Amino acid sequence: MSSAVSVLPGFMGYIFVAFILLIIAKVFISSDGDWSSLFVMIIPLIVIAVVWVCLFHPDIFEDKQAIAWHEWATNHCKITERVDGDRSEGVGLGLSMKGKPMLAHFNSSTSDKTLYECDDGVKYWRNE
Repeated sequence: MSSAVSVLPGFMGYIFVAFILLIIAKVFISSDGDWSSLFVMIIPLIVIAVVWVCLFHPDIFEDKQAIAWHEWATNHCKITERVDGDRSEGVGLGLSMKGKPMLAHFNSSTSDKTLYECDDGVKYWRNE
């Protein structure tokens, strides 16, 4: 069962979207179809919507598969090795979009890795 407090953000989201659509319609109608005023109105509304999602629905950004794997690995695996990631950069010769030689800056990086030995007999390398 969900309480009224946990349902409120979802319900308020629907009211918020309806309110925003009414504001957009009002601005568009009162400006005689001028799209520039509508775009000026949409930018703050997008910011408000992103803040709303971050406050009331942060679970959208979680990687549920990674969380489930780490929970399983906690019970069934032991960490046997860790390898630090590496970052390198340099300058070399390259070709421009017009086909002319030019100096270019190159970046390369690898993430940290952890080796898990699990009770199923398999060794897993995971990027951290």
